[in-house]
Amino acid sequence: MSDSRSAQRDQQLLEQLDPETARMLFPDKFPQKLRVTLQYPRLDEATATAAAGALAQAESCDSTPAGQSTATFTLDQVGALHGLFALVDGAFGSAAVEVRINDQVLPMARELWLPLFWSLRS
Repeated sequence: MSDSRSAQRDQQLLEQLDPETARMLFPDKFPQKLRVTLQYPRLDEATATAAAGALAQAESCDSTPAGQSTATFTLDQVGALHGLFALVDGAFGSAAVEVRINDQVLPMARELWLPLFWSLRS
């Protein structure tokens, strides 16, 4: 099959799929930065002061009325992600800190994904 016919077939298939399935099958057509989100309990004043530098570099930060905070980082912010993770994981422990990759809780995010990201630090 020629490249143009193949591309045309892929485009037709793409138009018939729901967006999430299309992203999985054709990731090159949906460039998306990898994002890591930490969800953790609200910080006390001293810990918040220590975390301020890392949080200032985050792509986004939010607090919920339920007393949780989130901070989202891209891979170019991996140094700040590492700093915040070390701080909140040390303060609250692994049971209280959730790690999400592209807004999904993935198996072994803490054991596999985070060490992979740490290796990207300069």
